[in-house]
Amino acid sequence: MKKIIGIACVLGLIMSLPVTAAAQGTRFTIDLSGAFLTRAAGSSIPLVSSDIANPGTGDIFTSDSVALDAWKAGGDLRLGYAWGKFGVEVRGFLMAKPATAAVYTIAEGRVIAVELGSPCGYGAPSGSVLTAAAQDDKPLMGLEANVTYALTPKIQLYGGFRYLRLDQTYSLRGQFSSDPNNFELDAWTAKNKMLGGQVGARVDILSLAGGVTQGFTAQGHGAFLLLSNKADVDLQSVFGSSSLWAATGTASKIAPGVDAGFQVGYRLNRMFEVHVGYDLLWLGGMGEAVRQTRSVDTYGDETADPQFKSFIVHGAKAGVTVRF
Repeated sequence: MKKIIGIACVLGLIMSLPVTAAAQGTRFTIDLSGAFLTRAAGSSIPLVSSDIANPGTGDIFTSDSVALDAWKAGGDLRLGYAWGKFGVEVRGFLMAKPATAAVYTIAEGRVIAVELGSPCGYGAPSGSVLTAAAQDDKPLMGLEANVTYALTPKIQLYGGFRYLRLDQTYSLRGQFSSDPNNFELDAWTAKNKMLGGQVGARVDILSLAGGVTQGFTAQGHGAFLLLSNKADVDLQSVFGSSSLWAATGTASKIAPGVDAGFQVGYRLNRMFEVHVGYDLLWLGGMGEAVRQTRSVDTYGDETADPQFKSFIVHGAKAGVTVRF
């Protein structure tokens, strides 16, 4: 009986929300979107070349060989509350973990070049199997908290704090014979923690006239980000059962960025709106794992110098907005 009464109360509250919204105006906003996202591979760099006497060709592996540019699921949730022209909001963003690998078999024994800061020789007998792999160790994630201000009925400004996290690993494994202990494994990990601020605006390109509760809408948004990226890099190398060699390094980098997008929606009633759109996030200083081969000059170094490059995520989204 208590459960029935509870359900009835919840249903009664939901049924009353449009009336409340009509009487008091929109105060709460919930925006939930699913996305289908990819990453731009960026400029290609050689990772492994077939001859130490002629390094830099990348004719075995380049960063394109293990680019994490597959389309992956993602999504975000934005919660907002407004009073008058002012408001506050929080948003969370997540993208599923991509992983990729490339395999190459050495047909003729040779000393190949692993493209560190200075190309290093890597003995590879005939039949050796080289495997390059890259992956996100954790989903790409972001959090933000903003203050909003309705500059005009069609323009909303916002600004606040922004946090992004990306953990990755790139590895190179050489299996030199059928003996399971006759291998070498080199693995580079990079952990990026980005924290800073942003300012931006949302603009209603197409909005409903006063009193209209159904119809099409269109909105664009753009924000400028200024973040500090603290990147931790770790390289570990082991040959069979021999002792582990490791190099570590930490560096900070100022990372500007742009977060922009466009969406078209249809307002079903005062409370619900469905929408589809396109979003893009560009960051100027990300330390991706596949680029950390240059963080050491040669095997045996104990200190790694983190390497930074621009980073782009973009793709389509679809979702629903609830206002009450």
